[in-house]
Amino acid sequence: MAAQVEASTRIPAQSHLNSYVQTGSAGDNAKTLRDGQTPNWQKGEVIEGKILSAGEKNITLEVNGQVMEARLEGKFEFIEGEMVRLTVTDASLEKLLLKPMLDADMMSEKRLEDIVKQLGLKVSPENKELVRELMGAKLPLSADNLKLLQMMMIRHPQVNVRNMVLLMKNGIPLTDANINELAKTQNPEDMLANRLNEMIGKLVQTMQTENGENLLHQLAEGNPETEKILEYLKTMVSGKEQDASQGDTRLLSSFLNRNEIKALAQQIENLLKDFPNMVQKHADPANSGGTKEGPVFSGQTGNFFSPEENRLIQSVLTEMKQGILEGEIQSLQNILNKSQVLPKELRDQLRLLLSERLSMGALRKGIFLNGKEEDPIKHLERLFSKLGQVKSAADNSSMLVKDAMQDISSARDSMNFMAKFQNNAGFLQLPFFMGDKILNGELFVLKNRKNKKEDGKDEISALLQLDFATLGHLDTFIKKDGLKLQIDFYAEDKTKEKWLKEKMYLLHNRLLEKNYQILAINTFIKKKKTDGFADFLANEQVQKISRFSFDVRA
Repeated sequence: MAAQVEASTRIPAQSHLNSYVQTGSAGDNAKTLRDGQTPNWQKGEVIEGKILSAGEKNITLEVNGQVMEARLEGKFEFIEGEMVRLTVTDASLEKLLLKPMLDADMMSEKRLEDIVKQLGLKVSPENKELVRELMGAKLPLSADNLKLLQMMMIRHPQVNVRNMVLLMKNGIPLTDANINELAKTQNPEDMLANRLNEMIGKLVQTMQTENGENLLHQLAEGNPETEKILEYLKTMVSGKEQDASQGDTRLLSSFLNRNEIKALAQQIENLLKDFPNMVQKHADPANSGGTKEGPVFSGQTGNFFSPEENRLIQSVLTEMKQGILEGEIQSLQNILNKSQVLPKELRDQLRLLLSERLSMGALRKGIFLNGKEEDPIKHLERLFSKLGQVKSAADNSSMLVKDAMQDISSARDSMNFMAKFQNNAGFLQLPFFMGDKILNGELFVLKNRKNKKEDGKDEISALLQLDFATLGHLDTFIKKDGLKLQIDFYAEDKTKEKWLKEKMYLLHNRLLEKNYQILAINTFIKKKKTDGFADFLANEQVQKISRFSFDVRA
């Protein structure tokens, strides 16, 4: 409604709001009369006018200074002088058949309360919000919809009713599971990337179980690099000595981010601290004095270590920790070479923690998106299928495995929910592992139009949101028409925008190498963080994601 004019004269009629389902925005098809013009209204067009009078079946409107009479579909209580929008549902009759369009954003509190009463609901802030959101989403104010929403509002008081309506609007069943999953997609800690990372951590812990290694290898299947690393780590943990030239010389930084390298160094320091607990100072029978500088006895191997060996062990572990932190020890083989002088029990523990840490890094490379995929959706579909296979093959006799399987189930539930959103609302979460950072990405496809006549002439516009460690939150609007590209970056502040501008030539050159025609690449400072859900999904601007190839490596 364009405006609201309060008047003392009411035109009574009964409410019949169930049929007011609209699919477009209120003004998309609006049509007005010019002076002296006889309109030729078509079905589906929208008439904007002022109420002059209304009965149960007829209505008189003033449209751009001209008076017109029409018939009403359904019954509604209008206010004389009120500005309204009505849809033409039948233009073939002598009088047009019109159906009211409800514009929740421009509705007065009085009108909203009237509707709540007409629906037989108690006038309360909760019920007014419920009705407003349903109307704003152009959904029927039916008894079933109202009852379901009221029930879910009671069961999920922490969830905004707009999110529940968002599910209904996109054809996703309003269930407890779907409501919980939608809430998780908007909570940074519960986003898909973080949940996959937690799942990997739990899976790696199952290496200590009988079939744990098999589960990891099954998850890595189809990724040659990850399979090779896991096989190498398996051999390393078994204790089989390998020729240094055959060892894995990859840099630790290619698997672990800086924080994880620090964590690895901390674990080595913990080994150093725990060493006195691993061994018991015990008097050698040949040394009846049993002094502090006497031999050290290992309860695990039954071996004695001389004071000199004890000091050497502690020195090696200290040097190893410092070397990893300072970057002097950069590869796995460097660590293994230094560990040769350590007693077997320490070598075993060191190899186990190295295997766990590096297995996590290898699995991330195989599971997460890296920006090089031609079809990220297909990658996630394969991952979903693979997680199902791992879950089916698991032996749940171990608590470690049971715990890991719960994380797999949680990740699959999230991915299954994302698939529904992908198909119905054009929204998808993208779990990236770029460089050594895990990134939560959100993709909102605003337009995805395929030109069947001209191959490759697809038209795509999308918003990609990523949270970087150094750049912070970055919004990237992309418009692609065939090979023509326009990209707008929205940074958090001037410093980050300046950094983007300085690096923009790299993106420009990379896109030219791929034969893109660059129309424009712009950088801006955003005034506020774009909320993809509120600004796009809730406003019907997002379109279904079909398979498309767009290089996000820039």
